[in-house]
Amino acid sequence: MYNFAMHRFFITSLDKISEKEIVIVSDDLLHQFRNVLRFEAGEKVGFFDGDGFDYEAELSEVGKKMARGKILTKRENEAEPKIKIALYFGILKSPERVEFILQKGTEVGVSEFVPLITERTERPTLHKRERLERIIKEAAEQSGRGFIPKLSEPEKLKDVFAKSAKTNEGINIIAHPETKNSIAGVYGKIKKEKINLFIGPEGGFSENEISSAQESGFLAFSLGKRILRAETAAITIPAVLLAL
Repeated sequence: MYNFAMHRFFITSLDKISEKEIVIVSDDLLHQFRNVLRFEAGEKVGFFDGDGFDYEAELSEVGKKMARGKILTKRENEAEPKIKIALYFGILKSPERVEFILQKGTEVGVSEFVPLITERTERPTLHKRERLERIIKEAAEQSGRGFIPKLSEPEKLKDVFAKSAKTNEGINIIAHPETKNSIAGVYGKIKKEKINLFIGPEGGFSENEISSAQESGFLAFSLGKRILRAETAAITIPAVLLAL
C-alpha cells in the first residue's frame, strides 16, 4: 500500500524510472536527498512522474552524483480531479499574494494558471517566474497531485475574449458580485470537462470587462453578498466547484 506520509518528489526529465528501478541524477533532487533530508540507503521515498503514476521506492544508494532505488509499488494517481480548472486571475500588486494563489490553487486542484492583465491591474508582469514555478512544484508534491499545474505567460483580458470567440475549449465563467446567478446555478449548466474560471484583481473587473465577457458567452456568477479579497476568491471558488 502506498504510504502518503513519506517524502514525495517529482521526477525530472534527467532522472530515469522503470518498473524495477529509479535513478536520480538531477542536482536539485540530489541536493535535497543528501544535504537537506540526509537520506541514507534503506529510506523509503515517494515519486510521481507527471504522467499520472505514483511510485514508492526504497533507496539503495545515495551518492554525490547519483541516487538509486528499488521500485516497491506503482499505482495510478487518484488525486487529480476529473474536471480541469484553468484559473485566469488578475495579477495582484503584491507578489506574496500571487504566490499564495499559485500555492493554494495547486493544493485544491487547479490544473492551469493564466495571469491576466486587466483594466485595473497595477502590476502587468509576474515576479521571479522560477520561484513561482518552484512554489507550484512543491505544492503539487506536498498535496499528492498527479502532475504539476502549468503556469502560462500573462495575457491581456481583451485578447482572451477575442481568442475565446474562436475556440470551444471548455466553458468560461466569470466572478461578478452583482449578478444574481449563484455558483451552484452556473455549475448546473456546465456540460464540459474543462472550466475556465476568471477572477479579477484588486477592485474586480470593470463594468466594461463584464459586459465584454457576457457578450463573448461567459457565464457570470456570484458567491453571495460578501465581498471576497481576490486571492480568497481565487482559492475558494475552485474548491467549491470541485466539491460540487
